[in-house]
Amino acid sequence: MRSPHLLAPASHGDPNAAYRHAEHAIWDQLSDDLVDHEQWQSVQECSTVLAADVDEMWDAVRHGHVGLARRAAAQVAATAILARAQLVCGLDDRLQIRAVAVEVRRRHEEYAPVRAFSSSYEGFGFLRNAFGQLLAAVSTDDLPAVQAAALHVAVLALRFIAEVHAGGSRVAGMSFDRGWVSQGLCGGDPPELWTSDRTPKRAVLEYQKSVCEHCPVFVTCAWDAVTYQDISGTRAAVYVPEKSQKKRWDNAMAQLRVIAGLPEPDLNTAGADETSPETSPASGRVESRTVEGVAEVVQLTLPLALPICEAVAS
Repeated sequence: MRSPHLLAPASHGDPNAAYRHAEHAIWDQLSDDLVDHEQWQSVQECSTVLAADVDEMWDAVRHGHVGLARRAAAQVAATAILARAQLVCGLDDRLQIRAVAVEVRRRHEEYAPVRAFSSSYEGFGFLRNAFGQLLAAVSTDDLPAVQAAALHVAVLALRFIAEVHAGGSRVAGMSFDRGWVSQGLCGGDPPELWTSDRTPKRAVLEYQKSVCEHCPVFVTCAWDAVTYQDISGTRAAVYVPEKSQKKRWDNAMAQLRVIAGLPEPDLNTAGADETSPETSPASGRVESRTVEGVAEVVQLTLPLALPICEAVAS
C-alpha cells in the first residue's frame, strides 16, 4: 500500500496535521486489509501476524529506510486495530472497526506526548516494548490486557508515522529536545561505536571531545541516554561473544554515566553470565542469540537515541 498521506509533510500552521495524515494512512491500510481479510481464529494467530508486521518495520528502521518504516508502521497499526476489534471486542463490521480507529485517535489526544520521537529508533523502541506487553498478555490469556496493549501499539504506530521523518524533521509545535548523538538534532555525525581500531568507550570519548564539549546540553543528552534506554526497550544488533568485549561496552555506558553526573556502577559485578537475561545499570538487558557463523552471542541494549550499528565482534 502506498498512501499519499504518508508523503504529506507536517504543516507549520497546524501541528496536528501530521497526526491527521497518519490516521488517514492507517485507514487506507485498513481498507486494503479488509478486502481479503479472514477472521482470525485465535489470539495466538493474531499475535503471530502482528509479530511479522513488527519485524518488517524493524528491518526498515535498522536499514535507515524511514519511508518504508512509516509504511510498515501503518500496517502495524492496522493489524493492531483489527486485533482489538475482532479478537477482543468481537467486532467484524467495517463501521465498528472504524470506531476502534477513532478510539486510537482519542487515546492519543488524551495522552499527548511531551515531545516527539527524536529518531526512528526511539519510536520503534517504544512500539516494540508495547508489543512485548501484548505478547505477555497473550501468553497468559489475559484478554483485557491484550485489548489495552493492542490499542497502545496502534497509538505508538500512529505517533511513529506522524513524528518520524527523513532528515530528522519533527512535527511543528512539539517541544524541542536534544538526544544523545542524534544526527537530526545536534548536527554532528554519530560515532562509529565498534570499529577495528576503536572501542566503544574511545568512540564516545572522541565524539564528546569533538562535538559534545561545544554543546550546552550534552550533560542532559548523556543523562537521557543512560536513564531512558530501558524504558524505550531499544535493542541494538551488536553481538559480543566474549566477556572482555562485553566489558568494553559496559565501560562505554559507564562513561555516559560519568558525563551525566550519575553514579558509576561496579563493572566487576556486571554481566557475570552473558548467556542468560540480565539487567545492569550499565548495559541494560541482555539476550542470548545465535547468529550465522557465531554461536551463543549476546545482544546488548543501546542508549535511546544512538543509531543502531550492526557488527559481529570477532
